Amino acid sequence: MSERSDTNEISGLIERSIHRAADAHLIVSVTDENGLITHANTNFLKLCGYTLADLHGKSHGVLNAGFHSPEFFENMWQRIKAGKSWQGNLCNQTITGQKFWVNTVIAPMTNDLGLLVGFTSVATDITRFVGHENGRDVEAEETACLKGLCDISIEDVGLEEVLEKALERLVSVSWLKLADKGGLFLKDNTVDTLHLAVSHNLADTEKFCSKRAFGYFEGPDLDGHYCLPLKYDNRLLGVLVVYVAPGTVVAQEQEDFLLTYCNTLGLLIQLRQKQQKLNAEMSRSNRLSQQAQLANCAANQAAEAKANFLATMSHEIRTPMNSVLGVLFLMEQTNLTAEQMEYAAICKDAAEALMQIIDDILDYGKYEQGAFVLEESRLEIRPFFTTILEPFEEPALAKGIGLYLHVDDDLPTCLVGDQIRLRQLISNLLSNALKFTEQGRIMVKIDRTGTKDVPQILIIVADSGRGIPAGEVEHVFERFSQADSSITRKYGGTGIGLAICKTLAIAMKGEIGVDTVPGEGSTFWVRLPLRVGRPDFVAKHDTLPPSSEGSMRPLNILVAEDNASNLFLIRKILEVNNHAVTCARDGREAVEIAAKTTFDVILMDVQMPVMDGLCATREIRKLPAPFRDVPIYAVSANALSKHHQQSKEAGMNGHIDKPIRPAEIYRVLDQISYDKQGLDERLKTKFG
Repeated sequence: MSERSDTNEISGLIERSIHRAADAHLIVSVTDENGLITHANTNFLKLCGYTLADLHGKSHGVLNAGFHSPEFFENMWQRIKAGKSWQGNLCNQTITGQKFWVNTVIAPMTNDLGLLVGFTSVATDITRFVGHENGRDVEAEETACLKGLCDISIEDVGLEEVLEKALERLVSVSWLKLADKGGLFLKDNTVDTLHLAVSHNLADTEKFCSKRAFGYFEGPDLDGHYCLPLKYDNRLLGVLVVYVAPGTVVAQEQEDFLLTYCNTLGLLIQLRQKQQKLNAEMSRSNRLSQQAQLANCAANQAAEAKANFLATMSHEIRTPMNSVLGVLFLMEQTNLTAEQMEYAAICKDAAEALMQIIDDILDYGKYEQGAFVLEESRLEIRPFFTTILEPFEEPALAKGIGLYLHVDDDLPTCLVGDQIRLRQLISNLLSNALKFTEQGRIMVKIDRTGTKDVPQILIIVADSGRGIPAGEVEHVFERFSQADSSITRKYGGTGIGLAICKTLAIAMKGEIGVDTVPGEGSTFWVRLPLRVGRPDFVAKHDTLPPSSEGSMRPLNILVAEDNASNLFLIRKILEVNNHAVTCARDGREAVEIAAKTTFDVILMDVQMPVMDGLCATREIRKLPAPFRDVPIYAVSANALSKHHQQSKEAGMNGHIDKPIRPAEIYRVLDQISYDKQGLDERLKTKFG
């Protein structure tokens, strides 16, 4: 008896020692059959931070950290309710929200009748083992999620697709315990409202979510969702709405990551919206550029159509004017009475005035398009400017106006420039001065100006005419502008002569201006770069000196012209100087005649039936020598520079514009006669 008593005492002592040891090391809690806490040891209370009074009568759910799913706890409860033990790792949280991990065994307690009366939970703290591993998993998932968000942002997709992928990626992060649904709302540009941009498994939430205050962050709402602001630089861009899984207890770490995700997404939204605006501006710029190109193309087409119209009208007018002026010239060569001479002079003046208007309109259309190229040649200053003044001497004398030329002695003898354009510029200024001057004088001065490094030539045309009213000075170089535009105006003209002068001055890298005093006169000036001509400079337009009138021998000339009046006129002008003339009515006939007879020169119309003059010239150049070597000059009412170029490219030696000036055609023939005479003399000397 005494031995059994000692054994029981020893057993009780061991059991008490084990309980004390277990209580000192293990984390123990006891609940009733409903899972409500009735006891917790010191280790349990110390770990979670609660008192027994705080926990008594409550379930372990107060410690739920939200890591495990509701299904996890449902399976655990069903097992222990069935009288079976459960063992596993649990993630709980302290009263302050700090997570900890415990390895737990939960055992059912029964009475003598075998009825379930409660549960005992015995656990050990494994946070230092599990927390590190889980922390690495969470960190890796966070990093992968944010990296994936950045990867989405660089994809070549629109903003809506970026937002859809960003939302799907976020709700797939396992440790966040989010439900598989959500939405992204973006702020409207003009008003403080939200619109649903993308959604993921959402029902009718737009109305509810749009009531959220801008910039307000909530934790999980009563209905288990977050409303998170999407911001950039403290400016609201939109709102992210996501839902937590049912029964999940959300920790601060989840909220912190969601905010980080939203901040990153806000930056990406800002960048995408800026990119959209940039793309829109680029598209708008491209549209404007295309519209500008179309407008420019239309303008060029309109300008080309206008130029073609002017060229056509010029051709159609020049053709009959050729006959008018030519016949007037022939009339002057006959024995006319004084009265008939007066009539002829009036007709000639009117025809010349009409041709000047035609030339001005054609030239302006040409210059307006920039359809000309400056051609440099050597010019001798004094002879050049003297010849420019010659056509104006007789009109000036008739009005009793003095016309003077002064050339600065400091200027070099020769210059380099475009003789044709410079002559036209100065002639227009002289014509303008002569028109508006009734008495006094017109002075043309050529001075040297500029600096040593940048020398210039200053051309001045000063008159003592009526001057220009102060309000009209700034408009004188505008096209179709005249100081007097009333129906009673005294002076005629098209109003484009000075506009042409300005265009030419700018094209020659110069400038033009005017100084005027109403009632006293005007001084037009032009400054151009001064380029000195070298003695060895060979100009394109330089020719051998022509012979004196009547000293050249008659030439054998082929004239190709389909217009009977023009053919008659040209033949008569040539026969005045005893030239032998053969006529062809089209290009094909001209080629056939040129292939059989050696001519000194061919005068070729361009627009002819059967074969035009350009094609005829090309065919003649294919003939064997000496027939192919004959000089060929276009005689055409096609007077644009492009027409001159076409003649040159076809193989012609020159281009004479209609209406024909007899002096011009005689100059060409004299040059040909001079060249031929010189060649004959050289051959005679060489071969005896």
